[in-house]
Amino acid sequence: MILVVDDCDMVRRYIGAVLRRLGFSVIEAANGGEAAEVSRRHTGPIDLLVMDVELPDAAGLDVAQQLFATRPELAVLYISGYSRDVLGEGVLPPGTGFLQKPFTSDALVLQVREALRKRDALSDFDSGMTIPK
Repeated sequence: MILVVDDCDMVRRYIGAVLRRLGFSVIEAANGGEAAEVSRRHTGPIDLLVMDVELPDAAGLDVAQQLFATRPELAVLYISGYSRDVLGEGVLPPGTGFLQKPFTSDALVLQVREALRKRDALSDFDSGMTIPK
């Protein structure tokens, strides 16, 4: 399962549509509070969080940290309209995936697969999720 969190409806729906078309299961949230609620209600695993760095109600990094408390297996792919350089050194955790908006569906899929592969390589966690080719 992939949780997509972005306050822009168009971006969130685009990401969800691309990933669903490739066989991923996706749930969506429009802000940090909604992401926490969706995570709390979802009883199965959430393998990946695709999270906007800046949300109107919270910083994406803070929301991700809250979700890690109950879902330590969670991989994260941060997205932003700002470049990594503009965000600044040390803002994103080392080794964390990052995708600058606007992005293509190919770039999104590549980063999603990479984030899931890294997560699987770094942990013994096995959610049973298969990564669509």
